[in-house]
This record gives sequence, C-alpha cells and structure tokens, in this order.
Amino acid sequence: MTPTTSLRAAAIAPLLLGAWLMWGCGGSEVIGSLGGSEVVGKLVTEDSLPVAGARVAALAVTSIDSAGNPRFDTAAAVVSDDAGMFKFEKLDEGEYFLFASQESDSLVLPLTAFQPDSTRRIDLGILVMKKLGVIRGTVVTTAGFPEQGIFCSVDGTSFIATVNRETGDFIISRIPPDTFYEVTISSDGYRSVSISQIPVRPGEITVLDDTILLVLDPAGKPEIAPTGLTVVYDTLTGSARLAWNRVPLEDVKRYLVFSIVGDVHTVDTVADTTDTIRIFSSIDDDSAASVTFQIAAFDNDNNEGPRGEIDILLAVPPSWLRVDIMLEKVDGGGTIDSVYVAMSFASRIRSVNKITWWADNPDSVVKVAEVDNDTCGSDTLLWIISPAVKRLYVTVIDNADSAWTDSIDAASLLPIDTWQHSDSLLEERRYAGACAVGGKMYVFGGCREKLTMTGTASLAGIKTAEMYDPASHTWSRIAPMNVARLKAAYAVVDGMIYVFGGTSGTIDHTTVERYDPLSDKWEIVDSMRQPLVGAAACAAEGIIYITGGVTGTGGNPKLVKTILTYDPGRKEWGTSDDLGIARQMHQAVAFEQTILVIGGLTYDERDDEMMPLNTIECIPVSSGSSCPPIDRNLRTARFGFCAAVAGEKLVLIGGLTNATVDEAPVTTVEVSCLGGDSSSSGTPMPAAREGSVAVTLDGRIYVIGGSESGAGTQKSTRAVYVYFP
Repeated sequence: MTPTTSLRAAAIAPLLLGAWLMWGCGGSEVIGSLGGSEVVGKLVTEDSLPVAGARVAALAVTSIDSAGNPRFDTAAAVVSDDAGMFKFEKLDEGEYFLFASQESDSLVLPLTAFQPDSTRRIDLGILVMKKLGVIRGTVVTTAGFPEQGIFCSVDGTSFIATVNRETGDFIISRIPPDTFYEVTISSDGYRSVSISQIPVRPGEITVLDDTILLVLDPAGKPEIAPTGLTVVYDTLTGSARLAWNRVPLEDVKRYLVFSIVGDVHTVDTVADTTDTIRIFSSIDDDSAASVTFQIAAFDNDNNEGPRGEIDILLAVPPSWLRVDIMLEKVDGGGTIDSVYVAMSFASRIRSVNKITWWADNPDSVVKVAEVDNDTCGSDTLLWIISPAVKRLYVTVIDNADSAWTDSIDAASLLPIDTWQHSDSLLEERRYAGACAVGGKMYVFGGCREKLTMTGTASLAGIKTAEMYDPASHTWSRIAPMNVARLKAAYAVVDGMIYVFGGTSGTIDHTTVERYDPLSDKWEIVDSMRQPLVGAAACAAEGIIYITGGVTGTGGNPKLVKTILTYDPGRKEWGTSDDLGIARQMHQAVAFEQTILVIGGLTYDERDDEMMPLNTIECIPVSSGSSCPPIDRNLRTARFGFCAAVAGEKLVLIGGLTNATVDEAPVTTVEVSCLGGDSSSSGTPMPAAREGSVAVTLDGRIYVIGGSESGAGTQKSTRAVYVYFP
C-alpha cells in the first residue's frame, strides 16, 4: 500500500478535521514501541512564521475499506513548541499520515504521508499550515420554511450546517482549504439541490453567487421500509457491520442508519444503494452498551421513507471477547516420522473462519484449515517430526481478521524413551558398518549365515552396501565395497566414509577403503601395518582415532591397547595414548574434544578367559581438553552392542553380557548423561540384538541389523528399529 497514491487524502482531511478540533481522530492512543523511529518536523504559516501550540498527530493506517478510505489509530500525539518544532520519540515502521490543527488561529495542515524507518531519524522538514475556509450561501423554498428545517451538508465529509429560518442564510465554516467540495441542500418533502466544484481557499469565504431554490416534491415519501436488518459487532475494531434487504424502488438514492445508544441518537449516511455498512463506535471496556439500529430509505429528491424493523445489539466491551484454544498431543497416533496434534477452540460473540498451523515463525506454515463460521470446533494436525523445530503454533482467525495464537513445546511432541519399527534393510547383515552423511544413512559390509555342504551354518562376510533416505522411507543399493568385511572400524571425515580392517570370515584385512556418497564410489586409499578386527573408530577435529581390536596372524591373535590415528587429508598414521585396557567388540564415540571408549571384551589372565567390560575410558584429543563428567561404570558389562550419541545423551543398546558360547543377546538400554554423572535404564529394545549398528539421524537413533539369538544359534536380520532418546 502506498498512501500517497491509494488513499483519497482530499476526502479524508475534512473527515478528520471535525474530530481533531475536539482533540482526537477516532483511534486510541498507542505509543510507539521501543526501537522505533524518531520523526521530527517544523510547522509554519504561509508567511513562514512558526506555529506554536499546534496539535500534531501521527495517524497509523490500520485498514482500507472497499471505497479506498483508511481507518486510523493515533500512534502518537504531541504539541508544537514556540519554534513550531514537534517530535515523535518512537514510531513503529508502517504507513502513516501526519495531521495538525491550530484552533486559536484556525490553521490546519493537510494530510502528509510518511513512513518511519527504525534505522534512521526521519525529518519531515518545514510544513506549511493554512487557514481554514468558509462556504456561505442563501436558500429559498417554493412553499415556505419547512418545520423540520433545511440542512446543508458537504458530501463525503462530516461538515453540516442549518439554514437560518428568518434569512435563509447558511455558513459552513472551518473547512480545510485548497480543495473543491460539493454541497447538498435538502429538507424532508423537498427536492434536494447539489452544487459541485465549490472552491475553498485558505482564510477566505466562498460565497455562492446564486440563491438556491428548494422545490416542493410532489411525489411524496417512499412508502416501503427496509427489511432484514442484521448486525454483527466486532469488539476489537469497535465497529458494527449492518446488513439489510434493499428497498425495491428505482429512485432510492441512499439509506440512513439510525442508531440509539442510551439517550444519544446518531445518524450515519450511506451514500449509495448498498445493503451493508460498517459503523465505528466507541464502547468502553468497563460497561456494555445496548444499541438500537433502524434503517430508512431516501429517494432521489431526498424524501425519507418509513423506518424499518429494529435490531438491538449488546455491544460487549473488549474484555468480554476471547477465543480459548486448547492444544495437545494425541496419544497413540502417528508413525515413526509423525505425531498427531489436536486443537480445539471456543469463541464468544464472533465466528472463526480459519485455523493456521505453523512452526517457529509465521512464514513456516504447516497447514491451513478453513472453518465454516463456527464459534467452537477443532482441528487435527499430523505433524512431521523435526527435532530442529522448537515450538509448534496454531492461530485462530475470526471473521474480523483478528487472531489468537497458542503454542506447544515441540520437544513435548517428540517421542521420549520409546521404540518404533522402521523400514527393513534390503538384506540381512550383522557386524556391519553404518554412518550418516548429508541427512542419509549408509550401511556397508557385515556378515550373514552361509550353509555348508554338511548343513551347518558358517559366517560369510559381505561387501554389499545400501543407502536409506528418511524423506522417502526407502533403502536402495549403492556400490559395493572392494572387499567383504565385518567387524571393521569406520568413521566420517569431510563427508567421506573411511573403513579400516575387519575380516571376511576367513581373511583379516589391512586395507583402508573410502566411500564418496556423491560419486557412489569405493576405493582403496591406504593400508595398515597389520590386520585389525573388532576395533572401533570415531573422528574428532578431522583426525580418525582407531581404538582396540584384535591383531595377529598364524593363529596367534592379540588384543590391542594402542590407539592409532589417521589423517585422511595427509594420509598420515600416528598413535595416541594407549588404552588402559586392551579390548575388542567395544564402541568409541567423540564428545567435546574427547574420545569415549566403552565396554567391550578383554582377556582375563587370571581366569584365562575372555571377560566383558563395564567401564568407560576417556581419551583427550587435544591439549587442554578434559573429560566431561560421566559415570565411568556401566550398569551392565557388555560387548557386541551398539552405541550412539543424541544431544547430550550416550545410549548403549543390546549386545552380549557373557562370553559363553550359548549366551543370548539382551534387550537392555542404558542412557548416560554426557556432562553429568548420572545414568539410567531406558525402555528395552523390542527384540534382543547383538552385532547391531547404531546411527543418529534427525535426533533419533536407528538400530540396524544384528543377530536375533546367541552365538550358538545365530541368525542375522534385516530389521531396523528406531529409538527416541
């Protein structure tokens, strides 16, 4: 909207002046908020003399009606000083008109459009105020002076005058200058007369040269009264919308709306044959008002017909009006990626037309629901879960475009400590590798059972790989690795997946492979000095740390304590501090410049057997870094489990707790607080698993593949579960 081009300032100024001479313009005073723009200017007369004591208002445009006329609120009001200067301290950005009047000298400032700018001071410069004008004329009739009097009105304004009964003279004073006006002379029972293009100049009296003759109307009054009057009151805007049936007469020129509030009678004129009008009225917040409305039709000769049926409206104060919204999560609904959220509303007085759901800011609209003018109702949203969203909002919009909003913390909508099924892998695998890159999951290698010629099952390493797109809920095959490998170590650096060692089931590997998701290509990029199986790796500050594992050839396996480091950019190998305990089939995660090495299987020299561990080792990866507070003792010793970090939670899932051959995997979940020293048991996994791999994506943990049973009767699976920590 550009006020200088879209608003009819010439017609607006007279309407405002009548109210402003009583110090007001129909709007409530709302001082600009902090952070607004400072606006200054200077008022002078046509002789360049400063105007002191002028009342100056910044009128904020709040709406435009169908005829192009604006509705204002007084954003701020000040008085000019002795030098004619005025200043508004803070005005919010928007469309404004400046209006000023000086009552003692009959000066007025035509409407001046401006737009505050919060980034700078606005100087409106020198503004010239002009003296008000006067229109004078004389009226005579063909049948004497009518009892009800003769009225002179300036069309499109609130200026009106009564003709003197004895002389027939009338004077319409205090009219804003530099505008042409149309004056209508009318009386009940007489044909009205209009004189157009009457100029009004500053400080001058415009005298109508010709005497105006009112001729008695022989046709008489219209005999039909308007019917079907209805009233809808809008408390927030302080307006009543009236509608009625048109009178079926060809010569109806206009309607008069009569309103009675207590003992006060007012008349609002509709200037055409429309069947609706919006009347602005002031209803105090402290008390309700009963308003009686009636409509009468006027013909082309300004004869008033009978008044129609009445409608009484209880114009409630603003504090009475509200829309109550209830917003809550619906239990038992939704899927792995969505949850049902329901809202209900109950409103008073007015109807609701629209419900808008949005996330974090009004521009991120999730859903819009049209409502068929209800005063109460409900709506349900199947919300696609996004951990990045902080709040979910719902806004109810009524028939006056007023809005009410309620919101709910998005975290309260996310599942907590719960499990759900996800889409299954394309093929069975356990002790595979898995990483998240670019919002997608990549799973590679691992093993599955292979029947021998005698009918027994043996492990067979695989080199196939697949990718999961959570947006489409689909797994798809990607390029296979160069060699089949299970129990390999893996990590991501700069969007590339690196895989170290592992075994095919019969051959232990020293090679290092790299996968580029953009080109869907695996390549051998390096080699380790010796094979490494059952190690764990993670990346921190661009360096990959490979912890533990088993190495050795010729049937002489050996547990490793050394921590290898690998710089993918330089292809450089190194070592870090040794582990306190050699281990394999453990997990390693990076957190705040430290490496956490968790659980696993070690060799107990005293009992000459393998033993599961229940400890966490913390390895700083840079000078000055320290280990976060964390409970170093697991609730359950375990190996062959999977682990993931989600937020500040370390989650350990499943695995084996006893090194015997026939030991069955467990379903237990352990959640540790990173940055604290507390841990707790989570909801158990729906199915026992060992050899699964875990990936954190979009705030949830995917537990992929694994074995459904113990070492003696192992069976790999395609199943994927999701845990919401």
